Amino acid sequence: ELYKVSTYHDFFEEKMITIITPITSGFQTNGYLIIHKPYADLKAECEEFLTPVYITIAVIFVLSFMVLIALHFLIYRPLRTITEAATQYASGNLEYEIPVTTQDEIGYLSASLNYMSRQLKDMEDYQKKFVANVSHDFRSPLTSIKGYLEAMADGTIPVEMQARYFKILLFETE
Repeated sequence: ELYKVSTYHDFFEEKMITIITPITSGFQTNGYLIIHKPYADLKAECEEFLTPVYITIAVIFVLSFMVLIALHFLIYRPLRTITEAATQYASGNLEYEIPVTTQDEIGYLSASLNYMSRQLKDMEDYQKKFVANVSHDFRSPLTSIKGYLEAMADGTIPVEMQARYFKILLFETE
């Protein structure tokens, strides 16, 4: 053992830290060196040394916790909101809007996604209008053709006039 904390065989009244080390020369022990120091002094020195270390650790812990909280509110939560919006857009809900609360990259991304959803919604409206117009454009000539054919079939259009109406039907089909 390199050291021992005791009263050194009741020689001292208070606890001492005793360090015993051999004095050797040429692989032969010539004696021992014994050093005694009051344990209370050593303990006070340790506390004096460790107090700034404990304070530093506490400050680092508090600062780390503050950074973690800041990251949670400034990055994690907005990204979760953006992820939710992307999920909503993928499922077809283009009405979902991301609240833009900052002017940084996260805010810019949110605003861009909101703009994208509005553009997609407008495209969807344009598509519906286009389909409605195309349907109308097909329906009008088909209704006309159907009417002429029914009139020919039931005899409303006389046989001598059918050649004229066949030309009209040909025009409508083109």
